[in-house]
Amino acid sequence: MFLQIVIQEGDRKYQRFLWRESPDKPVQCFEMERLVFGAKPSPFLAQRVLIQLASDDESRYPVAAKELKGHFYMDDYLTSYLDKDKAVSTITQLVSLLRGGGFELTKLASNNIDILTSVSEAQEVVECVQWDSESYMKVLGVQWNSAEDCFAFNVKLEDIVCSKRGILSTVAKIFDVLGLISPVITYAKLIIKELWCLKIDWDEALPNSICQKWTRFVQELPLLQDFKISRHLSIVKNSTVKLIGFCDASSAAMGACVYVHVDTGGAIFTHLICAKSKIAPVKYVTIPRLELCSALLLAKLIDSVLSVFKSRYEIDQLVCFSDSQVALYWISSPPLRWKTFVANRVSKIQELVDNDGSEDYIPRFKGSSPDQGGKVDGMPPFPPPPPYGDGAGDSQVALYWISSPPLRWKTFVANRVSKIQEL
Repeated sequence: MFLQIVIQEGDRKYQRFLWRESPDKPVQCFEMERLVFGAKPSPFLAQRVLIQLASDDESRYPVAAKELKGHFYMDDYLTSYLDKDKAVSTITQLVSLLRGGGFELTKLASNNIDILTSVSEAQEVVECVQWDSESYMKVLGVQWNSAEDCFAFNVKLEDIVCSKRGILSTVAKIFDVLGLISPVITYAKLIIKELWCLKIDWDEALPNSICQKWTRFVQELPLLQDFKISRHLSIVKNSTVKLIGFCDASSAAMGACVYVHVDTGGAIFTHLICAKSKIAPVKYVTIPRLELCSALLLAKLIDSVLSVFKSRYEIDQLVCFSDSQVALYWISSPPLRWKTFVANRVSKIQELVDNDGSEDYIPRFKGSSPDQGGKVDGMPPFPPPPPYGDGAGDSQVALYWISSPPLRWKTFVANRVSKIQEL
């Protein structure tokens, strides 16, 4: 992709390099005429060229131009469609648009064989990739099985030394951009935090207590290969779509997760969209303040989800849940009432998800007591978020984490927190 982009002659001096054919030859100075790999501005320039290409040909390819601006990450195009014919039409436009700028779309993968067949017959791309049920391909670092249309995690463990260096190296190899396995990653982060608190050197022998925790983690880590999560969110035409977020915190960590609640008219589905966790600071922070931090974490997370969903779906309802009465009281009050730490976070939360601009102000953050959503089949009113991660071996927790049965509520009660028993 980079080598398809020509640099203006006046700017080529910034891409000069020295070269000689052999040690006995003089050093020569050259200039790269094309965009080089490895330079800091190269990724930005590549994306900017695509955006400019879309703007220039927007009148000829309106659908493709919109997709090019919003769904490309470098040279990868990722999106989904409710209609097969629309998918084929968009891909055809997109290929023509990119080809006009000197870019060739070389590979196409889809979970629908009809789309691959239609595009292949039109010879719009060089290769249509068809995968079997056992094959996975990387989609921006995430393993995707197109036959089953699910995401998975490929964990490869080599000889792991029980040291600070070995632990950090192993955890860094687990790529989870959506936070789908946040409970597992959080467990590893807590071990790392303990190492830093003990001020252990990189290759120093670790205490037995930490080695035992790490050994258990490593033994259960391969079980992640059996963990699969559906890519499809069950959203079809005329569906009612709700976004529900949960946040929680403990003295060890805090976390937030966002689910989509889909009512198709004949069935209700819930799916985990994304999650995020953070380890509590080494310096002591009260639980209510950590709960407030988790609420801010959720506010940022759900704002990010909304920025994507709003362009594709009509969101019928947005609600965020916290089980902290103190945090809820803070959030439902004017920020100026509180000290700096609380005021700053409350202000940001209200800015992101809590202030709808209406006179009848109803906070979107709600409690999770039985009268505000209730318990379903004896289960707690919200799923166990990342702070309670405990390894990778519990399949029931994994199923609970993905689908969250308690979210099959028909309504959500919007109650303002007016008083609390304790502060």
